[in-house]
Amino acid sequence: MKSKKKIKTILLVLGIFCVLSTISSYNFYDDQFNSEELVEVRDEIDLKTAAIQDINITTPEEIIYTSPMSGYYPATYGFENDQNGQNPTGWVYNSIIGDAHIVEDFNGHNKVARIFDNNGAFEFWVINYFSSKSNGTVEFWLSSRQDAQDGIAVTLRDGGTIGPFIGIDDGGFYYDEGSGATWLSLSYTADSWHHHRITFNGDTQKYNWSIDNELLGLNIDFFSSISSINEFHIHTGPNWDFSNPIGHFDAVGYSWDEDYEIGDNLYEGLLLSFDHDITPDWLRYSLDGQANKTILGNTTIPMPADGPHTIQVFGNETGTIHKSEIRNFVVSIINIITPENKRYTKPMSGYYPASYGFESDEDGMVPYNWTSSQGTVVDSLDDHNKVLEIDNTDNNIYWADNTFVQQVNGTIEFWLNTTFTGGDPQRIRLMGDTSTIGPDFRIMNDAWQYRVVNTWYTMYQKDGITPMLIYSADTWMHVKIEFECGSVGYKGLSPDTYRVIIDGNSSEDLDFRYTRNWIDTFSVWSGGTLSTIYQIYIDAVGYSWDTNYNLGDNSKEGLLISFDCEIPLDNIAYSLDVQDSVPILGNFTIPMPSDGTHTIQVFGDVYTSQVRPFIVGKYYPPPPPPGDDDDDDDEEEIEFLVSILIIGGISLAIGAIAVAAYLIRKRRIVRE
Repeated sequence: MKSKKKIKTILLVLGIFCVLSTISSYNFYDDQFNSEELVEVRDEIDLKTAAIQDINITTPEEIIYTSPMSGYYPATYGFENDQNGQNPTGWVYNSIIGDAHIVEDFNGHNKVARIFDNNGAFEFWVINYFSSKSNGTVEFWLSSRQDAQDGIAVTLRDGGTIGPFIGIDDGGFYYDEGSGATWLSLSYTADSWHHHRITFNGDTQKYNWSIDNELLGLNIDFFSSISSINEFHIHTGPNWDFSNPIGHFDAVGYSWDEDYEIGDNLYEGLLLSFDHDITPDWLRYSLDGQANKTILGNTTIPMPADGPHTIQVFGNETGTIHKSEIRNFVVSIINIITPENKRYTKPMSGYYPASYGFESDEDGMVPYNWTSSQGTVVDSLDDHNKVLEIDNTDNNIYWADNTFVQQVNGTIEFWLNTTFTGGDPQRIRLMGDTSTIGPDFRIMNDAWQYRVVNTWYTMYQKDGITPMLIYSADTWMHVKIEFECGSVGYKGLSPDTYRVIIDGNSSEDLDFRYTRNWIDTFSVWSGGTLSTIYQIYIDAVGYSWDTNYNLGDNSKEGLLISFDCEIPLDNIAYSLDVQDSVPILGNFTIPMPSDGTHTIQVFGDVYTSQVRPFIVGKYYPPPPPPGDDDDDDDEEEIEFLVSILIIGGISLAIGAIAVAAYLIRKRRIVRE
């Protein structure tokens, strides 16, 4: 009887197993071919250490910074942590004669040291001491009331003996080498801020002096013979009217401060401010998880590069480390607009590479580095964007000139369009030697002419027989001028000759109007002898001597680099594919890069944009790997499905037979 029960159990289990095998086989098939990739979803785990709230960051805030924080400059001594009315930390002064204390702001600078002289009969001074330096750089901002007799002076000393000696007085700047003042040509306006940099060398006992980042004093002798410096003095003369503040100083930076880089205080930065309830042995901060930097308290850091950032403050109180929260913020000083982060299958319409493409000039304004009586930039004309328009609105002579370094020979190429070609509507001139004309040509009654002295001649092609192409109004034409003033034989030209190439069609060699030793001005004129109102347009002027321009670049459209920035930038450059940076005036068109993946980055003064990736060229899907195409995948899927069905069917049949056998045997037992 027991053996019969065993057989029943085995048959039943075998049947259930076969059915489950069939179901699981189907599920396996479905997982292999029909399901999306499984994604684990879980709550985000905060891996940061919980902030101890006895250090609380105030700035930077959790925002996007599109400009530095106004009035704050990075420095060794920036006074951001000093209380208003307090004496500047790290500085001493002769309190019997005057006073030095912190004020909230003065004339665009925040948290600065103000100087008073309370006794006009004596010199007042404020001093910072440091270990002896045989050479180095000190830079700072200084402002003087400057309406008294002796002005304000800065000296670097060794134990009181003067080395470098500079000053402000009588509306100007001077230095003293021990024998009296030597004046610079730069004038001074009362209460204005100027950045000063003194780079000294104790071995040679000389120093250089820069004002507002311009070197104005080179190899100046020390006032006295010393070989090292250990004191920085700001002081007054003995004849001050002491009824008002004498002056202000801010953002003192030393080259030997390992947390300060020379040049940091030229530009405003980002204020790191915080409060705490501890008595710290030291305070430090970390930007973007980098090595900690020691600070006295609130401080100004150089503006970080564009992009997301983090900052955290640490404090040590008798061995216990305190932390602030990790503060997130974003910097976007230079925001690249184009190229966008996308694929470019063709150039950007209407933008042509050039030395002067006018992309960064405002509409209605005379373009940068040009002079003009009636020439301003307009947004577009036909297929050209940002072009120079000379508008002859009252039948007068108008012009637009660009002056450059003297060139004995070279090539100028540009695009030209005029709305009227009858009469004498426009002239192109290259001038030099006190604005005397060399090449001089024009469009006259739809034809091209050139002038020698005071006579106009028809301009012929190279064969000397066929006139140059007839010009049609309202048509853009590409014009190239090759010229030679000397005997070098540039492009095969003789002295004082030139040729004009229009849409690739060259003239014969033409004589200058007057002989010239060099050319330094490109000039476009309206004729002034017509009663018709018309306009002349110029675009994409390229010079062969421009090291960032290659002849022929402006014959085809390119890719516009455009960006915006809320602060004025003096020194702008870009880098394509991490190559050497190229200086530009602002928005700028580059030749279309080769097919492939590229990056662009823009720099301005001390600010850096994010890296912008983009792709050039059409998209061609990569071929499938050998033996891995879609047809093979389909065949493999079908074969796998058939196998699963066969296995599942066999399993199901076995299970059915097992169940049937069980039922038959059970019936027999019942009958018996």
